[in-house]
Amino acid sequence: MISFNKIVHKLWLKKSPILLIDDLLELIDPDNTRAKEGMREVYKAVYRLKSEGHMQALRNGLFLIGNTPDKKTEIELIEEYYWTIARAYIAREVRSEYFIWGTKALELHIADLSTPSSLIVYTKSVSK
Repeated sequence: MISFNKIVHKLWLKKSPILLIDDLLELIDPDNTRAKEGMREVYKAVYRLKSEGHMQALRNGLFLIGNTPDKKTEIELIEEYYWTIARAYIAREVRSEYFIWGTKALELHIADLSTPSSLIVYTKSVSK
């Protein structure tokens, strides 16, 4: 386990403003030796990070590092960070073995980054 100050420092060094609960567990206990105790430590860290203003919850297990000064709603924040959130979830599930399919794939080629109503992601693995 690492100290709280080191956790905060590592969070501010992250490139992405989006943090998944699994990422926080890996940050706190990189060896993942104590899964049950590790999750308890994660929830303690989440509570303290939120109370000190280092991050805010968007959804269950999904956090935004830092606080937004302009007081946007959760929906506005999710729409603003949609592609970052999608990339984080896809990377967690399939790493880099995927491609986006359908109309949104064409829209992305013409730099249309609007939020789609549905997103089709194909992987090389048939089981996902």
